[in-house]
Amino acid sequence: MLPALRLHPWAAAYEGLLDDEEESDEEAQPADAAVELMTDQWRPLQPEAAAVVEEVFFVDGVRRVDAGVVGEEEGRLVWGLFGSYGAGGVRCRAGRAEVAEEKIGRCLVLGSHRFSGEVRIETNGGALVYRLLSIADGNHQKVRDALQQRMRQEEGALVVNHCQEREDVLVVIDGPITFIPRFVMGKAPVVGHVKSHHRRYLEWELMAQVMALPWGSRSPLFLIHKERELDERYSWYVRIAQPAAPQHPLVGIVRMETWASIGLEAARRLADLATAIVPRFASAAGWDARAPANLYPVAALEQRLRHGLGEHQWVRRHIEVYLYRQGQQR
Repeated sequence: MLPALRLHPWAAAYEGLLDDEEESDEEAQPADAAVELMTDQWRPLQPEAAAVVEEVFFVDGVRRVDAGVVGEEEGRLVWGLFGSYGAGGVRCRAGRAEVAEEKIGRCLVLGSHRFSGEVRIETNGGALVYRLLSIADGNHQKVRDALQQRMRQEEGALVVNHCQEREDVLVVIDGPITFIPRFVMGKAPVVGHVKSHHRRYLEWELMAQVMALPWGSRSPLFLIHKERELDERYSWYVRIAQPAAPQHPLVGIVRMETWASIGLEAARRLADLATAIVPRFASAAGWDARAPANLYPVAALEQRLRHGLGEHQWVRRHIEVYLYRQGQQR
């Protein structure tokens, strides 16, 4: 039986849509810049050959804290949240774009490993069904992280379903590829598209070259080291748009990545392919607040998925009514 849940008294600080924390750690991360070229030979690289793929498949997800809650269990507080998430893919081919797949889900995350099942909240038009998701470590951040992980799992499933021995498609993940199963890399070209620059991977002398990249060019590859060799990634920077006069030179620069396990030559070919294709989808200023890094198909998909989550205050009111009625029945 679930504990008596009440609205989190400080939940308003983190309720609503959550930004995609692509690189939340601002500390520098170790990277080897001398993998494709020695550092004294670094220069802008243009794709060596024309990019030819039949399809570009963009994958992204959104998540939202509908309401933060807290309960009591055996003399301790149990933190939790009602959360909604969505994941989808956009297929771009022959001058056309269409949503190929999308999924909306809801979960009630609780910082206790004792609960399973689902919570059904009746509405005038049907019901909001929240799947119970229990985690052993129940602090506030871990509870929110569990919602993000659920969204990432759905994104990963979309990639697996779409990558069935296809070399004529480029799969672009909005964000890092850390949640993508490695076996997928042998089935189709997959890259992560990271918009933010909170982490510094390169020395400042090399970052100066990155900020000076011409449109449609990339930096040489660098290797992001991890404790496990299996987790290492090749990465590169791409100029997808020129910054306006008052903007910082990093505007229009994105970082892309792929698993290092595919090998240096395969990573180089993939970097050229992505560099030749992705800048075509850069969004214009005024169309999206995160332009140009938030690509047109991704921005449109996010808008569609957010609509699918339902209006936040409407959802929250039904959660409030549910919690009130549950309290009255105890």
